[in-house]
Amino acid sequence: MLDMPTMIVATCCVAVVQGLLLLFFWFRDNRPPALALTSVAFVCFGVGFALIGGRQFLAAGVGSGVGVAFMFLSGALFVSAARRLRRKRTPVLFVIAAPLVWLSAFMFWPALGSATARSTFFSTFMAACFFVCAVECWRGRGAGGRISFGPLGAVALTFSGLFTLRALFNEGLPFPLGALPPDGNIWFNLISLGVFVLLSMVAFLIVGLTHDRLEAERSQQAIVDPVTGALRRAAFVLQGARIITRHHEDGRSACLALIALAAASGEVADSALRIFARAAADVLKPTDLMARMGPDAFACLVSDAVIGEADELVATLLERFERAAADMDVPTLARAGIASSTQVGNDFRGLIQAADHALKNARFSGVRVLAWHPALERGGARRPDVAAASGWQ
Repeated sequence: MLDMPTMIVATCCVAVVQGLLLLFFWFRDNRPPALALTSVAFVCFGVGFALIGGRQFLAAGVGSGVGVAFMFLSGALFVSAARRLRRKRTPVLFVIAAPLVWLSAFMFWPALGSATARSTFFSTFMAACFFVCAVECWRGRGAGGRISFGPLGAVALTFSGLFTLRALFNEGLPFPLGALPPDGNIWFNLISLGVFVLLSMVAFLIVGLTHDRLEAERSQQAIVDPVTGALRRAAFVLQGARIITRHHEDGRSACLALIALAAASGEVADSALRIFARAAADVLKPTDLMARMGPDAFACLVSDAVIGEADELVATLLERFERAAADMDVPTLARAGIASSTQVGNDFRGLIQAADHALKNARFSGVRVLAWHPALERGGARRPDVAAASGWQ
């Protein structure tokens, strides 16, 4: 037979386990503050509900005082988490003051001497907190098209509605929906357990999915160029450095090609950039990396290749690109400089500098693809006139 202590224990376990799972996801996924706040809020909610539900077995100050203080803290944390999803900060003083205000009122305000008054005060605060969460989700529903806050706002409104009903009708309903002693009816206990567990599970699921979608879209925007689909420079440098270090430790080589595009009109069209990205995707291996390094510059990191192989691959890439660009009526020229990790070791920035020197000399000389050699640095600076004559700026 399902009794009230069983219902309380089950509900608290669900809330605490959800909070710990969210904390686990927080550790695994870049430690976003909103997820940390939500996980702690769930744990505080479960602990507070357990203390309130078991107040008949505890001292008066523990159940009605400390237990409700945990619930006040959870409400403040839920508000902070909802605002953090919109990249808005909530003053720490609000989170700290919420449980302190309750404890002060509980100890020194005579009006809270009855269980009904305490239930009304507590339920009103929680209803207000979840209503604010719903408002924050509504305000952020169309933030750049990043995420839909509708489901999360619906759950917050549901909790707000439950606590509002508790505040209005707590004198006529048994715990947990009111201030009266628990009802021994098994069906009431079963329905109450189902409602609380279901709402908690829905809240956990939606918070997790909302966070995953938000982080995925933020990460996508941060590392991928929207025009070409190639990596951005910062992401490429981080990933490339890890690849070069791993290759160096394993005794493998990799080559970096820096490629610059130029059009007769002076400005490379977006369509030409997309053509180059498609041509590179056809030529490069799945283990290779491509990035957009500037308005008209790209980088290709070719794994497990020596200079000769990379030279041939990049020459094929540039030939395909120029032919495809001409067919699409956006004639564009391309030049490339290549450097190998065997020349600079595991210094990825040094590899970029070496490939850049080779690219500058390729521009000066009019050669389509040029591999880096130390002699280029000694001779490249003495040929500035060739750059202007060849049309490369």
